[in-house]
Amino acid sequence: MKILLDECLPIDLRHSFPNHAAHTVQWAGLKSKKNGELLRAAEPAGYDGRSRANQLEDLLPLAAGILRAPGPVKTGRLLPAK
Repeated sequence: MKILLDECLPIDLRHSFPNHAAHTVQWAGLKSKKNGELLRAAEPAGYDGRSRANQLEDLLPLAAGILRAPGPVKTGRLLPAK
C-alpha cells in the first residue's frame, strides 16, 4: 500500500507502516498543495490511504488497522476517524 502523509502530520508516523510505502508530501513532491488539490494529485500518483484526522492519537489506531488489512485500501477511500 502506498500512503501519503500530509504536512500537518508528524513525520515519524511513517515508521508505523514498515511493510508499506509511506511518504511525506515533501518527499513525494506534493508539498504546499491544499485540500482538494492534494487529493487530486495523490490519487493518480498511486496513494491509497487517507485519513480525516491529523492528530497522532487519532492516526495510530488507523495505522494498526492498515497493518492488519488483508489487502489494499481501494484508491480514493477515506479511512474512518476513531
